[in-house]
Order: sequence, then structure tokens, then C-alpha cells
Amino acid sequence: MTATHGFTLIELVVTLSLITLMLFVTIPRLPNTSFTDGKRRTSTWITGKIQALKDKSVIRDRDHTLHIDMETGRLWISHESMTPDELHSARLKGFVLPDGARVQGVEFSDGEKQTSGQAEILFSKKGYSGKALIHTSFSDGTRRSFLVEPFLQKVKLYEGPISFNQ
Repeated sequence: MTATHGFTLIELVVTLSLITLMLFVTIPRLPNTSFTDGKRRTSTWITGKIQALKDKSVIRDRDHTLHIDMETGRLWISHESMTPDELHSARLKGFVLPDGARVQGVEFSDGEKQTSGQAEILFSKKGYSGKALIHTSFSDGTRRSFLVEPFLQKVKLYEGPISFNQ
């Protein structure tokens, strides 16, 4: 009885053929992944960060702020005890909107609308946040609005612009 180690040529050919077939099917779909799709990446970041900020504020027992700079397309987070250097660093390390994505404005429940400059949404250590709508637009002409509710964990995503008056 002889022991055989290794693979036969036929096994290797079949394995390489299956791998090639899988790559042939999956590679055309890669451009549509969240790594390259600006709309999906922006939406995921906004919804994920807002949900995480509500938790983080309560757990760490400190107020946090989401900063939205509409001029530069940069979003970042700060907390109440950051030094000026830490604030500057947080701004530089913040999320930069992908090409073709833009924050059109931020609308607050008291009727205030901000369409330029920097908007701030506060997340309290007591577990609530300011009620706000973040309006975004993308190069393909689509628009999305993100509703931040004071006491709800999840962010509501709306296709198209909405307002508190609706």
C-alpha cells in the first residue's frame, strides 16, 4: 500500500476553473459595493455614527456633538471635554463626503434651517439628541434626508427631500 500526497492534475485544473468562474461572476459587481458607492457610503456613515453617538454619550456620560461643515463636505464628532488641539485633530480625521455627495442643509425642529457654514447636532449624556433633518444630494440627482429623532435610536432615511412642515 502506497500513500499518495498532493493533488492530481485534474483536481488542480477543476479547482482553478471554479475559482476563475467565481471571479468572472463577482468582479463586475465590485464597483457597486459600499466601498465605491458614494451614496451608500455616505448613508451608512451618517446613520451608523448617529446611532453610535446616542449610545456613546450615555455610556461615557458626556455630551457629544456631530459637526457638519457644508462648505468642505466634512463631518466629525467632538465631545465637551476636548482640548482645542483634539478638536482640530477630530476635524481633520472626520468623514469627508465622497465626490458627488453634498450636504444641502440641516433643518431643526424649531424652524431654523442652515444651508451654509457649519451645523451642529447635540447628543446629550442623558440619552436624547436634538431633532434634525440632514439633507443630502448626489451627483446622479438623487436626494436623501436623514431624520434624527430626540429619543429614538434609529435614524430614518427618506428618499427625496422632506421637511418638518410635511
